[in-house]
Amino acid sequence: MINDIGEIIISRINALPFVDKIGGVVKILSYSNVDKDNNTVKQSFPVECKAPINLDACDTSRYLDLCPDDKKKSVIYLEDNGVRIVQSEGFKISFRASFDLVCWLNLPLLGVENCSFSAAVITNIIKNLIGKGVPFQSGIYQQVRIQPLFEQSKNVNPFSKYTYNLENQQLLMYPFDYFVLSIDVDFIVDARCIDQIVLNPPIDCVSH
Repeated sequence: MINDIGEIIISRINALPFVDKIGGVVKILSYSNVDKDNNTVKQSFPVECKAPINLDACDTSRYLDLCPDDKKKSVIYLEDNGVRIVQSEGFKISFRASFDLVCWLNLPLLGVENCSFSAAVITNIIKNLIGKGVPFQSGIYQQVRIQPLFEQSKNVNPFSKYTYNLENQQLLMYPFDYFVLSIDVDFIVDARCIDQIVLNPPIDCVSH
């Protein structure tokens, strides 16, 4: 459910001109690697939770897509803060999903000379998320209302949970910018609209 609602958010902003690398809801992928001195090093990255759509999705290089680096114009993804039931009345169940939208910006590649670009990006994102300001329907999700809440303090490093060393690369300082926008999404699911699950055959992940 959280991934579906996340895709609704992303679908409203993925065509904005500053968007480069964008993902839906991410999880932390952790694995161990061996460095040049034969020491075991644990690494953690944000990885989108989309199911693979073809065999090429098994390529582990895609795990780096949502890691900031100076060759990308921007990196945007959603972190999951949970879904809770707000109310249940008859067949209709009201939910609220909560997200943090994380955005990193490479100002030179975006053609920006100012020391900050986040205000312009945030207001454009909010404008597209709100749309016409009325609830809408997407699949089984009814009365969907996206509510941007607030920009989090930049005193907190949103990338600290991952192992790439942004401080040494100075990717948190000018000429780069970043922000975290907290978002709630209210929606209703009518139990009568839920189809019975039918499983497909297992999918083999084949390496090339």
